[in-house]
Parts: sequence; C-alpha cells; structure tokens
Amino acid sequence: MTGDLLDRVVEELLQLRPNEHQSSDESDAQDDLFDNELSARTSFSVAIVGRPNVGKSTLFNRLIGDDRSITHDQAGTTTDSVDTVVETEIGTLKFIDTAGMRRKSHIDEGTEYYSMVRTLRSIDEADVSLLVIDGTQGVTHQDQRLAERIDAAGSPVVVMLNKWDLLSSEEKLRVNDQVDDRLAYLSYAPVLRISALSGLGVTKLWRALSESIAAYRNRIPTREFNVLLQQAQAKNAPRGSKILYGVQGATNPPTFTLFTTKELSTGYLRYLEKQIRERFGLGPTPIKIRVRRRSTR
Repeated sequence: MTGDLLDRVVEELLQLRPNEHQSSDESDAQDDLFDNELSARTSFSVAIVGRPNVGKSTLFNRLIGDDRSITHDQAGTTTDSVDTVVETEIGTLKFIDTAGMRRKSHIDEGTEYYSMVRTLRSIDEADVSLLVIDGTQGVTHQDQRLAERIDAAGSPVVVMLNKWDLLSSEEKLRVNDQVDDRLAYLSYAPVLRISALSGLGVTKLWRALSESIAAYRNRIPTREFNVLLQQAQAKNAPRGSKILYGVQGATNPPTFTLFTTKELSTGYLRYLEKQIRERFGLGPTPIKIRVRRRSTR
C-alpha cells in the first residue's frame, strides 16, 4: 500500500474519534503485527555513490574484502553498477558500487548515459546510500546535486569524507564548514572522515549502517506518538492551529500524518521533527511529516 493511499484510508477512519473506532488493545495489536513484519526482513541494499574518482570502488573493495571492482586513477573506471552480497552482523547487505556521476554536459550518449540511469535507479532503490566525497576537493556543486537526489529518494545517507588523511588541519576545518553549509538539509546524516585506501575510520561505517537501518524501519506505537504530540503542544503550541491526532502511516522512511484544525508553519514542523527525532531515536534517517486539515465538528 502506498503512503498516499494509506493516508486516505487513515483519514477516513479518523472521521470517527480514535477511541470510538478502535480500542487501545486493538491498536497495540496492530502495532505489534507491523513490527513483526518489519523485523522479519534481514536483507538490505547499500548504494555507494559519488562523483568519478572520489574513491567509491576503493571503499567498495575494502568493505567486501575483494578486488572485484577495478580501480584506476583515471576518472570513471567503473562504468556500471557492480553489486556484491556480504553477510554481516547487521544482516545481509548488498553493496552496490555505482558509476561515477558527471555533469549532464559531460555525459556521452550510449554506455555512459545508461550507466547514469542505472546509478540513479540504484539510489532510488537503496535502503541506505553512502555519499563518497573527495575531501581534498571539498563539497562540490555536483556533490550537492547527488545529495539532493539521495534526499529526494527518502532513504538514509551516510556522508563519507574520503582521503581525510591527506588534508591539513586548516583544510579539515574548511571541509567541515562546507558540509555544515552546503549539505545543511542532510544535517541528520552521520558524517565519517575516512581513508578508503588505508582503512582509516572505515570500521565506524558498520555502526552507522546499523543505526540508520534501524531508524529507517522504526515503527512508533500510536499511543506513544500521540503522547509526544500532546507534550510538544503543551510546551510550544502552534499558532492558530491545533493538532488533534497523529499516526505513523509508513516506514522506510518513517512517515507521520498529523490531523490538524489548520495548517502548521514550516518552523513548527521543524520543531516537531526535532522532538520526534530526539524522543524516538530517529536521528540517522529522513522522516516525513504530512498535515491533513480536519473538521472539528
């Protein structure tokens, strides 16, 4: 069931007051059923994306412990998506080493064009994306475009600042500032400073992946979510509106629908997002909040 369809179904159900349409025991039972369905999944796909020659294939080979993906100093050696399944403590991970993304003006027709299409498809279908950035070049415009694409796909992302060992202290400060400024919309994402070649910092990725996947699949019990909404409003009430009720309509990423008397401001939605992240440990994943105006009759 798609998120939009589920929202419509929930909205129709909520024409009744929550306590009239479903008992607490029934609601908890449905939450438990949803949780069991989610926990049954143990296989996840991880797309390694970035501009040409930023070290994606070197990272890919280090993660899988093989030299299957050919690496070379010439940009764009990997011309198609290569994937390998690895068994880990997290579960079964399918790592996808995607072709490097160039500017459209630099893309030739034929093989490279279709490689780009497959790379974009890999991003859209991935459970987690690893955005590899060449630390020696900083955060470029093309890095930003890739980050926007990953953000639009709605999956968690781990930012990998590669070649970190080659930077001076001053250069590290500059790149950190660029990440904060140019990737501000990914402020929830873990940022790892690594060297794919030497292995520096790469082992931290496993924990970041585990936390990202767990948050991405997280299902918040309806009762607990509404307690949070009540507390958030008591602390900081929305101007000219009231949140009547809320539900989590989907996971992957966590998607919440709020039923309100009037629209909520962008600033208030940011406030709610922060409250939700902190209360339920959703830091490493994007979340979506949808607002549905509802009559109070």
